[in-house]
Amino acid sequence: MRKQVKVFAPGKVILFGEHFVVSGYPAIVTAIDRGVTVTARKADDKFVIVSKHSAATWNISGETITAKPAALAPLYNMVREMCLDHGVPCTGWVEIESDLVSGGGLGSSAAVSVALAGAVSILHEIDLSRDQLIHYALKAEKEFHGRPSGIDPTISTVGGTISYRGLGKYTAIEVEKPLDLIIVFSGRKRKTSKMVDVVQRFAEEKKNVFSELVKLYSHVYEMAKTALVEGDFQTVGRLFTLNHFLLRSVGVSDNVLEEIVKNLRSKGVYGAKLTGAGGGGCVIAVADGRAEEIAETMARLYPSAWISRTGVAGVGEKA
Repeated sequence: MRKQVKVFAPGKVILFGEHFVVSGYPAIVTAIDRGVTVTARKADDKFVIVSKHSAATWNISGETITAKPAALAPLYNMVREMCLDHGVPCTGWVEIESDLVSGGGLGSSAAVSVALAGAVSILHEIDLSRDQLIHYALKAEKEFHGRPSGIDPTISTVGGTISYRGLGKYTAIEVEKPLDLIIVFSGRKRKTSKMVDVVQRFAEEKKNVFSELVKLYSHVYEMAKTALVEGDFQTVGRLFTLNHFLLRSVGVSDNVLEEIVKNLRSKGVYGAKLTGAGGGGCVIAVADGRAEEIAETMARLYPSAWISRTGVAGVGEKA
């Protein structure tokens, strides 16, 4: 058993297709250069999780020692199941560090789950395949979010940029050159399951309209995939704007997100859209050589804004 291991798992940005993927249509998602680092150390008779805002301890029998472990319980339950499945004691001391905004639609909880499962598996010398790692991370995601699509733990595990149709149904997209994104956090956190319900209700109540929106999205998806492969970022940006219109149409945008999109477009970006569940979270944009300048301006107007490199590697051990 290793004494200490450090693992990084990236966050994600859905470039195209959020919510449509829940209905069985493909989305395009990419791993970004911000994420979660988990440091895991050996412990003999307990399992301890320490994060920025909370900490919890369980004894070797799985009983809680701390008074309020609820926020971290899904993570412990995931680790305990993994350890039991592989016949090793559920022990260790782990520290979670993240530079992702929680509730921002950037896959923070999935990155935590993937990095934690990866770190503990290495610590206990459990040989996990990518699919197994996704399987365990999804266990925690279900406790956190209710009915996740699986897109977040998948991209955090495999990295790069992928077309995602459902759990286990994804293919890599080999992009011509990496895409740098402007990401603006609205400052408003949202609950994924609530926004999924909004879209599902829209789809049930306005079946014909939703069907037409899906048809339009299918064209956006095909054009976006081609533009990404060819490195045609101007077209990618224009398709961002079109995809945002579709998301606004199904009711997941709001006044703050609309304002951010409008501000970005007024500054000359190729295009902008909300990313993730909507109802808050982040807006992404693609621009020309002025991206840094635009991001700095947006950071003065909103809680945070930055440039992220996309298509980074998936979960892996840090030196």
